[in-house]
This record gives sequence, structure tokens and C-alpha cells, in this order.
Amino acid sequence: MIVWPTPDANYGVELHYYYYPETIVTAGTSWLGDNFETVLVYGSLREAQVFMKGEADIIANYEAKYQESLALLKVLGDGKDRRDAFRSGQARVAVP
Repeated sequence: MIVWPTPDANYGVELHYYYYPETIVTAGTSWLGDNFETVLVYGSLREAQVFMKGEADIIANYEAKYQESLALLKVLGDGKDRRDAFRSGQARVAVP
């Protein structure tokens, strides 16, 4: 990392980056399983019912639950579940 021009004092920095987490096979656990297990469960149940050619109403029920859980995860991912965001374009919602 190159910083230019040379800073005139010590400054704190914040680095944002993306990384590929370790697979659930080698780690034995995942962030999704630890924090939003409902997304993992309902997504898996929906896929299992499709694979087993389950009833359409059961698949629709699992799909609805999966989409509901995914919407809650999206709220967290969009930054709406915290208030300490410093970026001007990020949604800010007070946490109760």
C-alpha cells in the first residue's frame, strides 16, 4: 500500500476489503450458520424438497420462510442494523 503524499503525522486508517472465507467443509462452521442459521436452514430445506420432488405447497412455504430470513440478512448487510457508519451513502437506522 502506498500513501502519497507522505503524511505529516500519525493517522489512523480503516481498511475495507472482501475475502473468501474458509469453506464449511474444512472449517466445520460458517458465519452464516453461526449468525443467520434460518437462512441456511430454510434454503437447505427448500432445495431438499425440490430435489425430492416434494409437494408444491411445502416448497412454497419453505421458499417464503427463506425469503423472509434473507430479507432480514439483507437489512444487516445494507448497514441498516447499525448506526456507527461514517459513509455518507450508507443507510442509517437507529438500533433500539
